[in-house]
Order: sequence, then C-alpha cells, then structure tokens
Amino acid sequence: MKKLIAILLSAAFIVCAAGCGVETGTTKESGQTHAEHEGFAIMLARYPDQAVYPNEEDFIGKDGIFDDEGWEKVYEPYSQQTQERREALQDYDGALDNYFKKAITTFLGGNDGENCICSPVNVFAATAMLAEVTDGESRAQLLSALGIKDMEQLRALAAAIWTGTYQDDVAAKCLSANSFWLRDDMNYKEDTLQILRDKYYASAFAGKMSDPAYTKALQDWINEQTGGLLKEQAGGLELAPETICALVSTLYFKGKWAEEFLSGQTASETFHAKSGDITYDFMHQSIEGTYFFGEKFGAIEKDFEGTDISMWFILPDEGTDAEALLQDDEALSFLIDRDKEGRENSKRLMINMAVPKFDVNSDLNLNEAFKKLGIENVFELDRSDFSPLTDDTAVYLSQVKHAARVKIDEEGCEAAAFTAMMTCGAAMPPNEKIDFVLDRPFVFAITAGTAQLPLFVGVVNQP
Repeated sequence: MKKLIAILLSAAFIVCAAGCGVETGTTKESGQTHAEHEGFAIMLARYPDQAVYPNEEDFIGKDGIFDDEGWEKVYEPYSQQTQERREALQDYDGALDNYFKKAITTFLGGNDGENCICSPVNVFAATAMLAEVTDGESRAQLLSALGIKDMEQLRALAAAIWTGTYQDDVAAKCLSANSFWLRDDMNYKEDTLQILRDKYYASAFAGKMSDPAYTKALQDWINEQTGGLLKEQAGGLELAPETICALVSTLYFKGKWAEEFLSGQTASETFHAKSGDITYDFMHQSIEGTYFFGEKFGAIEKDFEGTDISMWFILPDEGTDAEALLQDDEALSFLIDRDKEGRENSKRLMINMAVPKFDVNSDLNLNEAFKKLGIENVFELDRSDFSPLTDDTAVYLSQVKHAARVKIDEEGCEAAAFTAMMTCGAAMPPNEKIDFVLDRPFVFAITAGTAQLPLFVGVVNQP
C-alpha cells in the first residue's frame, strides 16, 4: 500500500525591492549565489541572456565629447530586447480577465477591516505549475478555474507573461523566478521537471525534508529572490518530514516614480481608518493627468520611470466601503481594462494628490478561496492526481498560503508576495482641477503593460 505523504507547493513573488539574484547581461543559473542552494541543486534553470543597459559615463572621452556611435552600438541590443519585451503581450486577448476578477474578489474578500494584498499574477504562475504536476480531473479543474482550454494555451500565456513583465536594468526591476524543492528519497518524473525548467525557468533542488539546512536553503532562496522583503513570512515556511515537494514562484518589482513626490511637501495629516482617526505622513503632488471615475469610485494612475508598469490609486466614494468596491463588477472591470485611456468616464485636468506613505502586508490562507474557484480535487487524497510528478506515493494539496507586502514613499514603490501550497465612482469631476485625497480606506493596484496584468492588488484600511 502506498504511503500517504502530503505535498508542499509554495510560490513566492515580489514587486519593488532591490536585488533579485539574476545578474543583468549574463545567462545566470538561478539559485547559485548561496552555498546552501548549490549543495541541494539537481537541475538549474537558465534565464535568457539579458542585454545590459550601457553606462553613459563609459562613452565620455577625455575631451568631454560623448561617443554617440559607440553608445548606439551597445545600446541597440538593449533597445531591441526592450521592444521584444513590450511586444510579448501585445496580442494578449484578455484570456485571464475572468480569472483575475474572480481571484481578486475571492482572495481579498472578508478581511474584516485589515490591510489585505494579493498578487493575481503570482498565484496564476503557481497555479500554472500546479497544473503541470497534476493530471485528469485535478488538472481539468485548475484549467477551468483559470479559464484556459488546454496546456498549450497555458504554457503560451505563462511564457508571454514571464517575457512581457521581465525587466532588469537601471530604470526598474520586475523579475520572476521559480523552483521545486524535492525530497531525496523519492523518484520524480524527470520529463515533468524538464518541462518546469524549460517552460517556467524552474530550478529543482533535493534534500531531506527534516534537515534544518534544507529548510534554511529554501528560506534563503525566497529571501534572495524577493529582496528580503518577506523574511518573516519566509521564516514561517518549513520543509516538514511529511512534505513531498515545495514549489516556489517569485516575482519582484522595484520602480521609481516618473514624477517623484517632493519630500519637503510631505506633512502629517489625518487618515480616517475604520478603527478611528490616525495621524500619518501624506505625500503631496500637483500634476496634470487623467482622472477616471465610475459609479462608486474615482481613480488616478501614477507611472514608474523607464517601464510600462503603473500604480493605480482607487478611492471609493463617500459611503462606499473599500473592500466592497472589490466586489463591484464596474470597479473590477476597470482594474483590468486594457483601454482605460479610451474610457468615456475620464477627464484630463489638474490633480492635487495627497497619498499616505504606507508599508502594508498580509498573510492569506487560500485553501477555501481555491475551492470557491472550483479547485477541489487536489485537496482530497482519494480524488487528487499528481501522477505527472511521481508514482511513489499518493499525494494531495494540504495548504495554500499567500503573503504579500507593498510599500511606497516619495521615490517609488516596493512590493513582495509569496504563495505557499501545502499538500497533507465618483461624480463628474469639476472643469479644471480636483483634489484627490486618499485620507480614508482605499484600493491600489500595480499593473503591467498594455495587458494591464494585475501584479498586485490591495486594500489599505490603515497605512
């Protein structure tokens, strides 16, 4: 009789931090900057070559004249790769729109007034890899929840999202990495691991699940990929003896505002939290921009320098709850709308912004959320099918955890999240200007490219 063992699948990702374990301009094998990783590695993914953004100072001659020809020669590969990245998602047809809407509603619902954040893109990446290690009805439920017809479409979308969001240069960083952490006393199907390596850039590691050094290597790898933003959350992950596998997917972003807030304009003001008024530092800025509005909300976009990633601030109308706004179809549709600039309910004017500096995080158990999305079989021993992964034992998914952190200041934004799966508007604006003051609970989103992929979505009930 096969021994019952639970499988641990964990996904981790980050937006806005420094350092990500992938060097610009090199083909670097993931997970090799720490000795702990090297000792357990059995299959290392190799990232595509990344062209280096040239250092302008290197092209200034002793006479002070800039070498335009030399610069263009070195800059061209970087420019070409940037163009390819931006084109990777230009044919995105909204295949994941329904999934993103359901995920945001389900993951962020019922948080009882607490700050709550998730990364729909990260959870998608983890779910896609979960589909690779399952089969039968287990896989069918995963694909159905994502709104995907088959594995070919899933792999194409995963590749496009990876390529279309990947950036590592002086302007901004948006980096993805994946890994599998296996136990060394079991047989795993190599062809599946190779698919994960080749299609998802996932490295594979093997060790004893009860070995503290193996757990530490996993935690260190997550911290390395996420810029250390989730050390506390990563420290809570453990490769327990009954674990079969840990799947880790990371996404990291760091960007500077295209127009920074002036620190001299930051001032203490009142934030009207659900728990009561609190004094907090608010950043101020007056800019000409587009103000968007719906029946229950108003929204503005703030761009990051040198990237097509943006942050959206969405303020519910007075009397409208921020959490309830994420259950509203108009607001959800706005978040993932790929043609926001063409919306009728928008107006170009002067916007006097007042945004609280914040550093918020949340920990979510997504077991029930996955089941609400129709993903059920993987949680049940007698119905789960993990045959693409191993034939050595019966396997089921016991827990799905998701942690996220986002912080902003005058210079820019930094955010991080990880998912751990354990087996065992407003009225018409005035004519010229508007005061957009986020002094009560609000919603934010960080979206990528023309596809408006939701890297992070959250509710800030208290900065």
